[in-house]
Amino acid sequence: MGQAAAQSPGYYAARMAVIVLSVLIVVALAALVVGLIYRSRTAPDAAAPATQADYSLPRNAEIVAMQSQPQRVILHLETPEGAEIVILDSGTGRLVRRIRTAP
Repeated sequence: MGQAAAQSPGYYAARMAVIVLSVLIVVALAALVVGLIYRSRTAPDAAAPATQADYSLPRNAEIVAMQSQPQRVILHLETPEGAEIVILDSGTGRLVRRIRTAP
């Protein structure tokens, strides 16, 4: 490359862009390393201990289907009176809602 090309404004701008972007890459990698070190040193929150929750099914009821969602257990029951859906809190076993079909 000639001396005249090295002094042109376009060459100078490209050279500055390369330098600035190189510095940004180094800073980003340093931030990534610091973040990884920070996360590895801080202990994650301990999960809540498992607790036992009891729920008694209605007499002669059968579980047809079951679904789980965050903090909820949904049971589809078939009882002698008809079908019903029971929604329970998965942490406490507390009955949240009972939906019965009309006879």
